[in-house]
Amino acid sequence: NICIIFQEVYPVRFIVGDAPKKHTTTPVVKEKEQKKPEEAELHDAVRDLKISWITKFGLRPEGVSLYQELCKSYEDHLPLHLAHLNSMVSSLKEQKEKTDLKNAKEEVEKLEEPVTPKAIISQADKIISSVSETELLAFFGTKHDMRHDASKIRSSMEKQRAILLEALNHKGCSLIKLLSLLKEGKPLPSGGYPSSTQEESRSERFSHTSSSKQSFQDVPSETSLESSVTEVTTRPQGVQAGESIENDSFDSVTPRLLIKDVLAQVDLIMHSIVKFTELHDPKVIQFAIEHAKVMGQYARAIRFVKKQEGNAKEQELHMIELYERLGWTHAAAAVKSAMPIKFPPSYQPF
Repeated sequence: NICIIFQEVYPVRFIVGDAPKKHTTTPVVKEKEQKKPEEAELHDAVRDLKISWITKFGLRPEGVSLYQELCKSYEDHLPLHLAHLNSMVSSLKEQKEKTDLKNAKEEVEKLEEPVTPKAIISQADKIISSVSETELLAFFGTKHDMRHDASKIRSSMEKQRAILLEALNHKGCSLIKLLSLLKEGKPLPSGGYPSSTQEESRSERFSHTSSSKQSFQDVPSETSLESSVTEVTTRPQGVQAGESIENDSFDSVTPRLLIKDVLAQVDLIMHSIVKFTELHDPKVIQFAIEHAKVMGQYARAIRFVKKQEGNAKEQELHMIELYERLGWTHAAAAVKSAMPIKFPPSYQPF
């Protein structure tokens, strides 16, 4: 007898969903709060009031001088440096939103220092280097903290984590802006590639990532930023992947090599963020969107845009852009046709 076996092959698709949220409850140990002296409370209140005015002044001479004055007395106070970082980011956004070139030029002349991605990265590094990620991870990895001042320590650690995430978000977005400049072949603003003295400590924290080849760097060649640059050269002596290139070796580095180094730093930031929070956290969702776009993962960017809080009209326009990049012309056309209904320019009179 002859037995004939037919082999059938069925395609299988795996869709990986979001990781389940971790709900942890820490027992709160009540303690008797020691009242601060009135002079100390007044001192802290005046400090916090001045810090709040740094963001209001922005990068005008008043705001910069106030920041420099407070740095002399509160060099290690993280909210102070974060306020200056936020003022730099908001000033950069205001410059971009200016449509009148004359008004934009007048606004730039009012600034004490130029707002560039490099300046934002330098300020963010100042904050990141002041926060110990190892201590934060060790604390949040502890199941129960039975110390008598556990609630106070937890409050301090949560504040440090929030400040660290904001700094990582701003640094990552600024690095991605530099990537777009390199892709378009434009000159880098004031000093070129960002150099930072804190990068050695940062590379030590993420030394484990150098052995891991998975990560986010598997990008299709047609969507990679590296495809826009054809020039190739050797890496300067003493410079490793993911490290900042100092200004003295900048002239010997080609755009293609710079793109690789900036992409490596962007990946390090992504690895650091996912240690502390989910990517749809409002503090880091902007970086998550930009990271997905840089890596050519536009569907992932769409998912983050839908979860983003803010102007609904801007979100719709952003969705149209991402749909077109994916080639989903039917989805882009549907959103465009619904725009006049969702956001009418004016209402009909009764």
